[in-house]
Amino acid sequence: APNFFGAACEPCSCGLNGICMDGLLATGTCVCLDGWRGANCTECASGYYGPTCEPCSCSGYGSDRGECLDGLQGNGSCVCLSGWEGYFCNISQEVGIDIFAQTEPVPLQIDATEAIESVAVSSDLRVIAASFPSDSVNGVSSGSILVWERQNVSTSLKTLTPAKLTDPD
Repeated sequence: APNFFGAACEPCSCGLNGICMDGLLATGTCVCLDGWRGANCTECASGYYGPTCEPCSCSGYGSDRGECLDGLQGNGSCVCLSGWEGYFCNISQEVGIDIFAQTEPVPLQIDATEAIESVAVSSDLRVIAASFPSDSVNGVSSGSILVWERQNVSTSLKTLTPAKLTDPD
């Protein structure tokens, strides 16, 4: 039966955060979902925080600059190591350089006939939204917003197709 294992049909104990290796010849071992760890998948993996084990905002930017307050009781904020500051520990105190500012611009998939009015970026750098005062289909009185969302910051924005939200009026 699903979620039971072994000849004695013992129940699996993975909960909602893992997948049980179930079946007659299985051991009942839990394979944890992304962000979870532990024998029963009840703890946040390193770099994940809070009751739902969300990815930390400073994960992926190099553990040589900051550490995440992770775990079930963590809040996901970055504690910068010596010589670094900023929300993501991305600004060098030595030279005052923002290392994100040194990256190449990323081309986003947009219709070249539309002019961007403003851009917003989420604090974890996973969501980008760009607003347009009008769109080429519905005219001046109808604005739209393009939204790019990625699973994590290592996903290239070049590979994403944005969702388009259009004002129906």
